[in-house]
Amino acid sequence: MRKHYLTAVVAVAALALVSSSASATTITPGMSGVATSADTITLPGSFLYDTGAVSYSGPNGFKILEREVVFQESLAANPLGGLTFVYQVEYTGTGKDLSRLASDSYDNAISPMSVGSAAGTASNSLLGAAGTKDVTAWDWSADKTTFGMTFTPTLQPAGTYSYLMIVRTSNTQAVAATVSGIDGGTGNLSIAGYAPSGPNINSVPEPSSLAIAGLGALGMIGYGVRRRKALGA
Repeated sequence: MRKHYLTAVVAVAALALVSSSASATTITPGMSGVATSADTITLPGSFLYDTGAVSYSGPNGFKILEREVVFQESLAANPLGGLTFVYQVEYTGTGKDLSRLASDSYDNAISPMSVGSAAGTASNSLLGAAGTKDVTAWDWSADKTTFGMTFTPTLQPAGTYSYLMIVRTSNTQAVAATVSGIDGGTGNLSIAGYAPSGPNINSVPEPSSLAIAGLGALGMIGYGVRRRKALGA
């Protein structure tokens, strides 16, 4: 009976480890048009890095309010083990719309990353409102220099909030970066932000390795129990 119980525990633990990021989508350099997937996230009370909510204005009524934060999630929430980057945008203009956010500073990001989006709530958002417009697609150039998020249709009219755009990495550090807010034409805004940097988490084993280690540990426990019984007999 004990043997069957231990087997069930290991099976459940392994499934939880492997499927913990099932709601996110993996992205690697050279991928484009990657459809977003429904994700979940709980924002902490404080962040490692935070741009704050900053308003940016361009020509022809192009105006947005944008915020980006960086923080460390639990291994269950981010199996890659590194930092999580979250973006949210509100369109506040009267003319040009927002079609895309793109960063040219993701060249130090470790592949793969995972991406997803969540509507959030007023209390679990970056700009004090739940998102009503989801990102349509993600892309990461083959040379890793450009990482982008596209809205189709574009983000408009004024008062429209984007979903929380979530990027989970294995990078342990972040650096200041410039993100471009691109309108439906050719105009763009230079937005202060952050991008992954530094080494990846080499010390964090893959979920499959953790499951195997768990099997081995439980096997050793079972062996010790049997040995003590034999010695006691």
